[in-house]
Amino acid sequence: MCTQESPRPLRYKSVNTKRQLFPFLNGLFVWAAVAWGNLRGRPMFTRFCRKAIIGVIGLALTGVGYSPALASEYAGTKAMDFSKLAGSAKAESLGYALTAYSSLNGLEYNPAGIAQLDTPELLLQTQAYVESIQTQKVELAWPLPLGVVGLSYHSVDFGSQARTTWLNRDGTGELFSAVGSSVLGAYALRMNDISGGVGVRYYQETLDNNRSTAWGMDVGLAADLAPDWRVGASVINIPLRASTHVSQSDTLAYTGRVGVYHRITVWDRPLGISTDVVWPSDDDMAVGIGLEYALLPMLNVRAGYTSEPDLYHWAFGVGMRIDRWQMDVAYVPMSFAMSAYKIGVGVML
Repeated sequence: MCTQESPRPLRYKSVNTKRQLFPFLNGLFVWAAVAWGNLRGRPMFTRFCRKAIIGVIGLALTGVGYSPALASEYAGTKAMDFSKLAGSAKAESLGYALTAYSSLNGLEYNPAGIAQLDTPELLLQTQAYVESIQTQKVELAWPLPLGVVGLSYHSVDFGSQARTTWLNRDGTGELFSAVGSSVLGAYALRMNDISGGVGVRYYQETLDNNRSTAWGMDVGLAADLAPDWRVGASVINIPLRASTHVSQSDTLAYTGRVGVYHRITVWDRPLGISTDVVWPSDDDMAVGIGLEYALLPMLNVRAGYTSEPDLYHWAFGVGMRIDRWQMDVAYVPMSFAMSAYKIGVGVML
């Protein structure tokens, strides 16, 4: 039976990846100009900047300023790798293409995604992964008179593993555990059709009796270009403080994301199409594609694909909403004889 190798909790190897951040800083500059134009009430300037946004996204899609050889060389060498398992059931079933989504589910990928929420929301997620890995997640969004506050807690339990030594590679009979957790606090603000957000992350990882911590920051922007078009861009996990374990340390792997969301009508029902392009600082560029179709007024069916090498590529799911309650289920086929499910329950408070 085929299984996936467990994510290795601690990796230490640093790399200078400043040049990979260049396209995202350019994009964020244009987004800031758009927000300033809206705030100043200059619609002509805003229309010009919308065209500039499309141009920036086009450049980003071609990978300008990105070095795949450099990223591939340092794939998986950064700290807190368990954060790649933090996606919700909805995110997993849509190929993690939520950078342009207006949803609490997209908080992990763009802090600006919660700016348009006008009702408090609470999401609870759980998943039994491969090799006894368990993940849990709690997310909360709370609208304020000015802006929206988001909170997220994510934990990964890698289960018990056999302790081995150089002299006894078959195991000593003892077990040790590995656990990782993260807390994200975010704030988002909407100005007309432009949304911006910022978040701060705290990571903690325990391997046996050794603990390491790290801090990171998220920044993101999103814009409604038309009633059925929305774009988003973000940089996730910008390192603030390196992770230190014993005598070694390393920074977080930051990720740049650009996404587009478009809604069309198929057989008199809405079909949402989302696409993301992802630039991890420690891995190859990847794309994500998600489809969400409103099969019934209270039932959505989903399918997604991601090319990220550390994640399973295909996923499917459903979402059901009854009154204030929302339930999401993701199905991830891993091999011919193996699969995984992720279940999430949400409520509008």
